[in-house]
Amino acid sequence: MCGRFTLFAKLEELKAEFKLNDVSSLPSSYNIAPSQNIFIISQDAEMCDKHLHLAHWGLIPSWTKNPHKAPKPINARFETLTEKPYYKKAFQKQRCLIPTSGFYEWASTHGVKQPYFFYMKGYKPFALAGIYDYWPGDKESVEIVSTAIITTDANSLLKPYHSRMPVIIEPHNYNHWLDPENKNTEELLAILYP
Repeated sequence: MCGRFTLFAKLEELKAEFKLNDVSSLPSSYNIAPSQNIFIISQDAEMCDKHLHLAHWGLIPSWTKNPHKAPKPINARFETLTEKPYYKKAFQKQRCLIPTSGFYEWASTHGVKQPYFFYMKGYKPFALAGIYDYWPGDKESVEIVSTAIITTDANSLLKPYHSRMPVIIEPHNYNHWLDPENKNTEELLAILYP
């Protein structure tokens, strides 16, 4: 599970890592929590441009009748992406990168939970795998863009702290993951390893 993360990289580092052009400022945050608006990177199908924009952290599918009463999962297990209606459409067409400087996992020792911070060497920014959706709005509410972080089994580094971890997308897979025309389920799932 991923329930807290950070984004404090310098703007120039983020632009270089994710090949972003349209970003002029980005606030730092050391404790990003569920239900907040977070930054995601998506790709335009026609232009193949990457866009950085805000999304509500807690997925609200487009077919949801009432977004205020519906469940809003913050994580999506990679094992259920192709099966669960909540994730299926987003996985097929609306995948995103969630830029981060690191994430927290909690481990219990003698009944006390202790947070641990996981990050890349040199605090280099990296991307978590995400899916997003648009709730179209109604008479009482405006459109909502929302997202969830994809999780997988913990790798050997994280296993002592938690059984799950967010999927980290390697830079050479950014374009494959973001491409809305890429419908190769096997190839996409192969990217989602611990």
